[in-house]
Amino acid sequence: MRFLLIALLISSTMAFAQKNTPIPLEEGVSWELAQWRSQNLSAIVYDLNLHIPLAKTDPITGSWTLLLS
Repeated sequence: MRFLLIALLISSTMAFAQKNTPIPLEEGVSWELAQWRSQNLSAIVYDLNLHIPLAKTDPITGSWTLLLS
């Protein structure tokens, strides 16, 4: 599972690096960024698992998984 996530991250990074069109920064999510996301990212799946202990002094632990395609 980790290998799949690492492979996805590397391949998506390489795909993004090949496109040299800068996305302008704006407050919030710009229209251009929203369009870029809809054209380049799909089937986003995430899984968040938290363990919240009863004692407030104990740390909250958890894990997350993000899959992009």
